[in-house]
Amino acid sequence: MHIANRRSILKSGLATLAVASTLSTPAISQGLKKVTFVTSWSPEGANFYAWLAKSRGFWKARGLDVEVLRGSGSGMAVQSVGSSPDKFQFGMGSTPTLVLQMAKGLKLSCIGMVNYDANMGVGVNANGPIKTVQQLAGTKWGCTPSSGEFPFLPLFAQKAGFDYNGVTIQQVAGNVRESLLLRGQVDAVSASASTALAALVPQGFDMRFFLFRTLGIKFYGQALITQSERLKSDPGLCEAIADGAMEGVKYTITNPEDTLAEMAMVHPDIVLTEVGRKSLPVGFGVAQAFTVMPELIEHGIGYADTKSLQDSIDLIMKYVAAPGDVAPVAEEMLTNRFVGKLTITKAQADAARKWAEPYTKSMV
Repeated sequence: MHIANRRSILKSGLATLAVASTLSTPAISQGLKKVTFVTSWSPEGANFYAWLAKSRGFWKARGLDVEVLRGSGSGMAVQSVGSSPDKFQFGMGSTPTLVLQMAKGLKLSCIGMVNYDANMGVGVNANGPIKTVQQLAGTKWGCTPSSGEFPFLPLFAQKAGFDYNGVTIQQVAGNVRESLLLRGQVDAVSASASTALAALVPQGFDMRFFLFRTLGIKFYGQALITQSERLKSDPGLCEAIADGAMEGVKYTITNPEDTLAEMAMVHPDIVLTEVGRKSLPVGFGVAQAFTVMPELIEHGIGYADTKSLQDSIDLIMKYVAAPGDVAPVAEEMLTNRFVGKLTITKAQADAARKWAEPYTKSMV
């Protein structure tokens, strides 16, 4: 696996930041426009692009001073952008969560797709008695209600062929969820694979992770979002945010080791411990695996297919939406007008997949 030791990470990180400093000082005649951007979680693989877009000056080059804020779940991030537009101008969140919140009335738009599968699922101890997804019946799960996968657990159980009502759900905060599985206090945890594996694999925990997509529940992953009104009133700002974000995505795809080194420097708190240092590439590797997908390769970074999105919307509305929810229309909630400008070569795609391969072996 591509896990560097602390010394090599820090040495490489210093060199990377030295280069970044030259990239992040463009000649801008006017003052930078202050903007806020909320991620769907603390720094982890799926949101590294946002921190890189800031630290490497991709947003600054477009006249923006972006404050990147740590989120605590897709539900929180999507609701924040939708309900507090003055405080949270832009953000990211899992696409299923975005659909559900829009169905309940939030006026939001997706201005770019960050990755192409939500990598949601349920994880267990690979050395425990649960070997198949059906054996999750009647077990105890640790779950975080604000996490993106939570509303879809009944659908997951239905597709797996067992009664969700027979599962005991222990609701806990996201920062303690995986520790319950580690200590054997729950039989399983629901989460995104990138979050769960990054938390447990570095601690020597052998995990088996049952993906939603294996059961035919396919959702796009993290979406770049803003308010629908902002998209209408200030498309230039939306384009600048999308451009910088997608440059960040391309950088993470084509420079995985440098990305890890820079994240270690930008967020030294996440590499203070050995577990933290080892977790950094695990979550990133999982995220990478679901970023280098056909849509991105064929249409450019950030592109999303409206038909695939509409299929997801239909599935969400059929199985999860509450009475009174109004289904969003894919062609209205998604725009590709700002994305697809940046591309990667086949060789770059192959290299990214090969780099990520060691981190995806636990997923079934």
